[in-house]
Amino acid sequence: MPKLKKDIVDVKTVDKIAAMSVLKNNPPSKMLPAIYVFPISKTAHKNELIGGVSQKQDIIFGAAIAMSNKNDLAGGEKLNDIENLEDQINLSILGFSANSEISPIEYLRGQLVKIDNGVVWWLIEYRASKLLRKV
Repeated sequence: MPKLKKDIVDVKTVDKIAAMSVLKNNPPSKMLPAIYVFPISKTAHKNELIGGVSQKQDIIFGAAIAMSNKNDLAGGEKLNDIENLEDQINLSILGFSANSEISPIEYLRGQLVKIDNGVVWWLIEYRASKLLRKV
């Protein structure tokens, strides 16, 4: 998340999922556009060792974009703005690795979540992997 805060200057809020509740019921336009980053799931692959553990673990996380659509109630025009913001996020984090134990970040998918209460919500999912090992 610090990387996104540094790399993307067009966004007013970059935060964790806990801060998303402020936008849920009464989205203040001074906080939009916003990006919220949060874990979605972790999945382990088959163990490759006998008498020990060596498993690749996929870590899926999301970046939810919230953008005001007060002047575009159908949300069509804002989807272009969201696409531009998604491109900026991708430029910032694709291929990035927080440390040598975690693989570079890969893009999985993006999807419209909802258009509600004057906000268009778009979710981007990413994957990184690490090795779980105990011998």
